[in-house]
Amino acid sequence: MGRASTLRGTPSGGTASPIRGLDGTSQRILSGSGDITALRESAEERDRFVRLAKNSTGFIGMAHVDGRVVYMNDAAREPVGLGAADITERVIADFFPPEEAVIVANEVLPAVGRDGHWASELRVRHFVTGEPIPVLNAMFPVTDLDGNTLGYGTVTRDFRAGKRAEEDMRRMNANWPTG
Repeated sequence: MGRASTLRGTPSGGTASPIRGLDGTSQRILSGSGDITALRESAEERDRFVRLAKNSTGFIGMAHVDGRVVYMNDAAREPVGLGAADITERVIADFFPPEEAVIVANEVLPAVGRDGHWASELRVRHFVTGEPIPVLNAMFPVTDLDGNTLGYGTVTRDFRAGKRAEEDMRRMNANWPTG
């Protein structure tokens, strides 16, 4: 397949195949071409998304409807201790302490299916230390062009600093003189 431009300047893709005679020699050429503007725009859109997710400092991940994880950006791998580990054997529930995994299965995913999104505070777990990590989590469906749900997407922020600030404020208020 080759690429060229039409007379109007739109990108065009084409193919050519020999049509062989009974003796095996090329007798004719079968060729076809078409406007590939939409294909190019789709590839450019995909590339923009990949750069956006890759460069984000937020935890961005995607999973199939059955829960199998298919994508995590670098910012998602670090706080949970996965680094360069293979994530293809992981499922959504693996990322949460058991009591939180139940909430995700029974409340979060049904809300995403029903309402088209879910956002609140949860805890994820560190895969090496087991430490529960407070996060602000937003989850949403990932759909095809016809609106069929293919899986789930998440944008998550580490909320440890926020939790420390809340605890400091509680301590400060507890020590505040009354009366």
